[in-house]
Amino acid sequence: MKKEFLEFHAEFCKTFSNPKRLEILDLLILGELTADEIAAKLSLSKTSVYQHARLMRMMRILKTRKNGTELYYLLANNKIAGAYRLMQDVLVQVMKGSVDTAKEAVASMKGTVTPWAKITKNVSVMCFYFNEGIELAIPATYYKEIVVQTETNQTF
Repeated sequence: MKKEFLEFHAEFCKTFSNPKRLEILDLLILGELTADEIAAKLSLSKTSVYQHARLMRMMRILKTRKNGTELYYLLANNKIAGAYRLMQDVLVQVMKGSVDTAKEAVASMKGTVTPWAKITKNVSVMCFYFNEGIELAIPATYYKEIVVQTETNQTF
């Protein structure tokens, strides 16, 4: 039973691995919307909205409500909004901690640092390898905050 639950949990969480589905969720946390409204707000095709919403409905993340000819999408359970916000809070802390750790490591280092970019599933990440064996992965949007203080005070 526990194994089956964990397998379902993994499948459920995979639904949140697509940035477009997260954008849809972000909108629907604020209130119900039609596919047309979602498509317009996110610059998506209606077909794309339907595909994402279908998967989210299958996983019981979204449900629909019909009003005349209009079909509205809304959260199936309000606890999903709470879990989503909690995960965002955790991610902000993780990213801030990674940036702070990189700044501390760079400030105290007496050697070289090798930054390089890694693109994985449309996510841009800057990876740092320090000669002390420290490895960090930081979302590229935070990369400019890292100042490598070498003898020339080079900024990446």
